[in-house]
Formats: sequence, structure tokens, C-alpha cells
Amino acid sequence: MNATIGPTDYPSIDAFLDARASGDGSRHTLTSYRHDLIGFARWFAEHVPTEPGFAPDAVTPTDVRGFRSLRPVARP
Repeated sequence: MNATIGPTDYPSIDAFLDARASGDGSRHTLTSYRHDLIGFARWFAEHVPTEPGFAPDAVTPTDVRGFRSLRPVARP
């Protein structure tokens, strides 16, 4: 279970990271994914009152836009 960078409190995120780790993703990339996904899961649980926690199947494009609107835009 996500042995490369450690488990999270979110089984769906762990499953995603495990799948990426079995490929050729770098540790840095996996750590970055982990950080962003945990941040989104926490935001979702707080801002989507119809769900009791983070439910990936309940995420909508509107939820993703709402989360992204609060984050700084990365500039190359």
C-alpha cells in the first residue's frame, strides 16, 4: 500500500498512488500528487456538505473548479 511515500487517510487516494507507483512515476511526482489530492479531499469534505467525507464518485467538475479557483496558478 503506497509504500513509496506512505499511506494517506483516504483509501481511494492510496489506490491511485499505488497504481502510479507501479509505473514509471518519480517519487517527486507521486509526492506532489499526494499533496494535491489530500488538499482536494480535505477541501471537498469541508465545502461539499452533501457528502460525509471525501467521496471520489461524488466529485463534479464544479467541485474541481471551486478548488482550483482558490489555488495559485503555476507559472512556467
